[in-house]
Amino acid sequence: MIKRIITHFGIPQIVILDNSLIFIGDNLSKFVAKYGIYYLFSSNYYLQGNGLAESTNKNLTQIIKRIIEGNLR
Repeated sequence: MIKRIITHFGIPQIVILDNSLIFIGDNLSKFVAKYGIYYLFSSNYYLQGNGLAESTNKNLTQIIKRIIEGNLR
């Protein structure tokens, strides 16, 4: 997150996460406390409540595909 996001875009104010076990733990708590990031968890099994994350994932997927296709040429 530091190399890919913070160094390029700055420290986010809010991060919305799904309830994956990878996001629940002491390391994340320490990380967000260190940088003053507020984080929220989306609802389980309720895709309508996670629309922002789904929309962002769709956009990121399209961007990554374009980058990869551009590097293959």
